[in-house]
Amino acid sequence: GYGPFDSLRDFVAELDRRGLVLRIPRIDQDAWEATALMYRLIDRFGMAATPAILAEQVRIDGRWIDGPLLINQYGHTYAEAVAVGIEPVAGNHPATYRAAMLRAGQFFRDGALPGIPPRTVDRSAAPCKEVVLTGDAIDVSRFAFIQSNPADAGRYVNTGSVFTWDPELGRNFGTYRCQIKGPTRLGVNPEPGQSGWRMLMKMKERGDRSARIASRSSVPISRTFSRPTPLTIAALTTDECACVEQYAVSAPDFPALLARARAASIATSTASLAVPWITPPPT
Repeated sequence: GYGPFDSLRDFVAELDRRGLVLRIPRIDQDAWEATALMYRLIDRFGMAATPAILAEQVRIDGRWIDGPLLINQYGHTYAEAVAVGIEPVAGNHPATYRAAMLRAGQFFRDGALPGIPPRTVDRSAAPCKEVVLTGDAIDVSRFAFIQSNPADAGRYVNTGSVFTWDPELGRNFGTYRCQIKGPTRLGVNPEPGQSGWRMLMKMKERGDRSARIASRSSVPISRTFSRPTPLTIAALTTDECACVEQYAVSAPDFPALLARARAASIATSTASLAVPWITPPPT
C-alpha cells in the first residue's frame, strides 16, 4: 500500500510488509544497545538504506519498560516514497529520494499545503483516548522514551509535536525535542528564531506567568495525560543516533560503551539480518 496512511500504525505495518522493519524483543539502553545498533546498521547499509527498529521492551535506568520503541521510521528512502504515495525506485536511493521530494512538492498550492477542515470525533472513538491517565497516575518516565547517547542531557521525547497559542501571534505547530525533567514535567526546546520560540519570548515580554502548550507524539497507541496544560504523550522516540557523533565524542568512555553494546547487541540482532536492499546506495 501507499500513503497517505490513517495512522502511524498503518504506516509501520506497510514498512514491515516491505521488509523495512527490524523487530527486536528487548533492547538494553542502559548498555547503549539502541545507539550501538543504529551505528552498526548505518555502517552496514548507509544512511539511505537503514531500516526502522521496533523494540517491544527497553531497559532504562535498570527497569524493563514496555514499548514499543520505534526508531528511524522515516530514515529509509523507500519509507519516504511510500509515505507520499509512490513506489520506490528499486535499488536506487538517490532517485527514490528525488522522486519522493518531487511528489511531496505536488501537494503544495500557491506555495503552501492546502488546509483540511477540522472534524470533531466523539471521545469514545478517538484513538488518543484509548488510555487516559490523570492526577497522580501521570508519570512520563514509565514510557519508553530513551536517552539516545551518553552525551545527551537526559531522556527526551524526540518527536514532540508541540502546539502553542498566542493572542498576538496566533497558533503554531512545531516538532521540538522535549526533555523529561520529572514524572509530570517536560522541557520544550524550540530553537531561537523558530515560531514556538518567538511565541514564548512574546509571552515573556508581556510578563505572562504561564504558557498553554499541548504536546503530542504519534504512536500506534496514544495515551492522554490530563493536566491544566493539556499534554498528550506516547511511547515513541525517533532515531537521532546518526546525528550525535559530534556530541558523543565528548564522552570519554563512549568508545568502550559502544564496543560493549555492539558486542551485546549486534551478534544477536544483526548477524542474521537479511534484507532485499543489502547493496549500499551508490555514492
